[in-house]
Amino acid sequence: MSDGPLLVMEDISHSFGAVRAVVDVSLAIPRGTTLALLGESGCGKTTLARIALGLLAPDTGKVRFDGEEITGKRIRRSVRRRMNMVFQDANASLNPRWQVRDSIAEPLNAFRLVARQTDPMDRVEELMQLVGMAPELGKRLPAELSFGQIQRVAIARALASDPTFLVCDEPTSALDVSLQAHVLNLLRGLQERLGLTMLFISHDVGVVRHMADLVAVMHRGRLLEFGAAEAVFTRPRHPHTRQVLPLIPDVPVNAASVETATGCCFRARCPLATARCVAEAPALEYADGVAVACHAVEEGRD
Repeated sequence: MSDGPLLVMEDISHSFGAVRAVVDVSLAIPRGTTLALLGESGCGKTTLARIALGLLAPDTGKVRFDGEEITGKRIRRSVRRRMNMVFQDANASLNPRWQVRDSIAEPLNAFRLVARQTDPMDRVEELMQLVGMAPELGKRLPAELSFGQIQRVAIARALASDPTFLVCDEPTSALDVSLQAHVLNLLRGLQERLGLTMLFISHDVGVVRHMADLVAVMHRGRLLEFGAAEAVFTRPRHPHTRQVLPLIPDVPVNAASVETATGCCFRARCPLATARCVAEAPALEYADGVAVACHAVEEGRD
């Protein structure tokens, strides 16, 4: 086991045809922390998360998990079980014909985590109690549970493989405000109890502020600002971050509008843009403890 960050992504880029979904992104997630990817729909958050999990190979760049490079390789079973995901649509991630206890037990069987003489349902009951569910609910089908209960089932299933790294892709977007708070507090408690490292995806500033130790602000596939959550929220440096922090809109990005030319991807909406922003993409540089990709910040015009 390495003493460095649990997950490191270096110069990651990925395109879908002519659309550049992720462009030259580098990130490191320290152990036991939550890094939040913040940005509007279509900015590349989920693509980057899939690359982090080894579910999608980047066109360029490297991914290291616990010191081991996993880019474009068949990930070893012992590594794969330590990485899991809580999906945005929890209901779609469960088999509608299975009792939910069978869905929770599936990773136990897939990774052979239960001895032959042991009943896997004993472990399933432990997992259900861990996420605040009564074990008797395990005999129900997904359609017989509330949205909040289904999300808890999805979290229990994700924890069944005993992961150290958990990706949460908009895990509360389908829930009302009161249920959101319960699920977010549950995730925070599980992180402290189990020592989880999390990559949290959201377009909701309030959710990110509640969950994140580190924040990475993305726009059109590029990382524009990255740093400690408190620093980003109290003194945002990039013009894009300043505009969107009050409320990042959930506006789908049309594929044809995704920036593919040179220059800053935010220049068309930036009040500080100059000719340099049209000609040259800014590099991610540290300024007052936060990494910012902005020529204006670099030149002291912010």
